[in-house]
Amino acid sequence: MKVVSAPQNRLVGLSQSRTLHRSEQRGQGWRRLADSFGRGLLGLRPPEQAALGTLPGLPLQIRATNNPAVPLWVRLLLVIALVGLWFGFQRTIIPFTPAAGLRTTLSAAASTVGVTGPGDGGGTAAGSEAHSAPKRVLLPPPGSEALIGSAKTIRISGKDFAVGVCTHVLTVEQALSGAGIALGALDRVEPAPSAPLAEATDIRVIRVRQSQEHHQESVPFEHRRIYDPNLPLGLRQQVQAGLPGTLIRRIETFTEDGEVISRKVAEDWLENAPRAAVVAYGTKRLSGPMASLEAAKSLPRYDAVTSDTLAVRRVLHVVATGYEAGPRSTGKRPGDQWYGFTSIGWRAAPGIIAVDPAVIPYRTRLYVPGYGFGIAGDTGSAIVGHRIDLFYNTEQDAARWGRQNLSVYILE
Repeated sequence: MKVVSAPQNRLVGLSQSRTLHRSEQRGQGWRRLADSFGRGLLGLRPPEQAALGTLPGLPLQIRATNNPAVPLWVRLLLVIALVGLWFGFQRTIIPFTPAAGLRTTLSAAASTVGVTGPGDGGGTAAGSEAHSAPKRVLLPPPGSEALIGSAKTIRISGKDFAVGVCTHVLTVEQALSGAGIALGALDRVEPAPSAPLAEATDIRVIRVRQSQEHHQESVPFEHRRIYDPNLPLGLRQQVQAGLPGTLIRRIETFTEDGEVISRKVAEDWLENAPRAAVVAYGTKRLSGPMASLEAAKSLPRYDAVTSDTLAVRRVLHVVATGYEAGPRSTGKRPGDQWYGFTSIGWRAAPGIIAVDPAVIPYRTRLYVPGYGFGIAGDTGSAIVGHRIDLFYNTEQDAARWGRQNLSVYILE
């Protein structure tokens, strides 16, 4: 028997309509729903009720039932427990598929649970000692196979990330794929991607990068010597100026995690070929009072010459005559002031050549075919433009030279 007491202020009497407040009706409705659902979960039939009557003067109702009442809190606990068991069962059950050995195909809508490393938007940087690396729980990709057993805890790290992973996959490649770590074409992994996973495996991802650059280098030119039978002995003349070439090198550089590991020349090619410098050396022997460099050593600026040849700077076409220190050439006689001296104060001697300083500057070294080496150290009123006068010791030698049109060599 179950006796239900109604509140005094809620009963108007047996003759009234017994109308309940709206909130009490909602409460009774929820209690009836929970009561029906709880009985359904417990396998109880709805109680058969019969109103036996009321006691005069007492706000009591007497009902009869053939099932004992189950408290509401017990029913709610049963519902929560059953729901929890159902969801737990759905997450832990592993369906078996026929395969050789104890293998199973794990299918999951999502292959990762947990946090990610910096490469995926979070995690702990490699080498950090303040915090441990974040961990993931990885399931094999849909359709892959895994051995039945406990999960392996591994660590995946690179230059700028580190992540701990708890996984059932079999190989390093599967672990990287499940962790969302993509490899470039040149990247390396230690151990190899096909290597099997073991407990506490430490996977190291090494980022390899290749870069190219082009370097331009100068190629030196060679020096060639030729012999010219038309050039006087003791002279050398540049026939062709040298020009360096251009070499292009393509250099490949490989880096691992930002550090250079190799740098090599992949290829090179000659962009511009060098041009050789060609110098002609004279072999023509000519006579004259100053035909050899040894004879010219007594002249100014020749005493410091150490080479057996002098370079030709340019060739000048002139009219050449001879002169001597006497009155016929200079108007001076022995005993006169400045007799035997040039206009710039040098003592007159073979090898001294009078020039127009506007055309050939003083102290310029020259070579005159048939006369030899000389130096510009004098001038005269009749020496204007492309006109030179060669000094001789005697009037006879000067007259023997006479007047000649020829090309003289201006020397370095």
